Amino acid sequence: MSFQVIEVVSYLLGLIDAREWDTFRSYTLEPSPAHFRARTDIIARIPEFNGMTLLHAAVKCDPPLELVRDMIRICPELT
Repeated sequence: MSFQVIEVVSYLLGLIDAREWDTFRSYTLEPSPAHFRARTDIIARIPEFNGMTLLHAAVKCDPPLELVRDMIRICPELT
């Protein structure tokens, strides 16, 4: 796994932990649904996460329901 992938994943998890939902949305969902799918695919391939997804990480930090809905709409396989 490249340093860049680790850096992106750390950034995303940091946004979730800080509950920076607007920034998280703009960085993951708003560029395009394909962009979000690509990020979720990368995270799914990291063995250390044991199958954890961005949805799993976000739900632990009480995200806005609209964000959860949009994540599931784009990638229903995350549920």
